[in-house]
Amino acid sequence: MMARPRPGRLAGLLVSSALLASCGGQTLQRASGLQFQTLGDEALAQPVTLSWDVDAALQARVDAGEIIFGVFVDRSPLPPGGSLRDLADDDCRNRVVTCPDAEWLADRRVFATRGAALQVSGLGDRRTSKRDNEPDRHRAVVVLLDSTGTRVDESYWDVTFLIDRTAP
Repeated sequence: MMARPRPGRLAGLLVSSALLASCGGQTLQRASGLQFQTLGDEALAQPVTLSWDVDAALQARVDAGEIIFGVFVDRSPLPPGGSLRDLADDDCRNRVVTCPDAEWLADRRVFATRGAALQVSGLGDRRTSKRDNEPDRHRAVVVLLDSTGTRVDESYWDVTFLIDRTAP
């Protein structure tokens, strides 16, 4: 005999779904204007090149210097209104006035670029069992930043890809 779903469970699933669509209390909106070029279903060797196509309206904003792309690999993106500077810890801020710089951010898998491609390497093994046949899944999220590194809105684009851990 099959169990009938209870209303409380359905409500819990709906709440869980809504929470999955948010980040840090901020609701995110998957947007149009950017499309990742397919990485395929095969596991990739590092470094991985993430690339995307941009529509004319978004490209015009990039060309005008209005926005840049913020790429967050295996981590949550900034909330809308958040700045790359918010990611810096006290040690970074006290060490160098220009911190966080590109190197400091890259060490934390955060990148800012005007281009529509980014090469990423040094991704850690995210498999729970470390078995060769288990996929090593990674996720990249692209958001829009202004020229100061502040996230401009709630839009985002994401892609999941696999890393080949069997290759030498």
